[in-house]
Amino acid sequence: MPQERDSDVLPENWDTVLAFLAAQTQWRHGPDGRLVGLDYAGARAAVRGLVADGCGERRQGRRLKWRSVFNGLRVMEAAVLEELAKR
Repeated sequence: MPQERDSDVLPENWDTVLAFLAAQTQWRHGPDGRLVGLDYAGARAAVRGLVADGCGERRQGRRLKWRSVFNGLRVMEAAVLEELAKR
């Protein structure tokens, strides 16, 4: 059965959200300690182990594909970095 999800996430973005959450420990830090971006190799390894929950575009039980979520991850990464730069 699909997981409960936030209704603000469109179904076509849900698999990318799952991938982004799985990659949340894969941030690189600059010399000053600030986040500079995701370590894509680590993020890819995290995504490789994910199985779709059926709330997004992939059928439940199918593995998420890096190439299908990578562009969305980059968009989310840029949004995080932009927001942090405002602070």
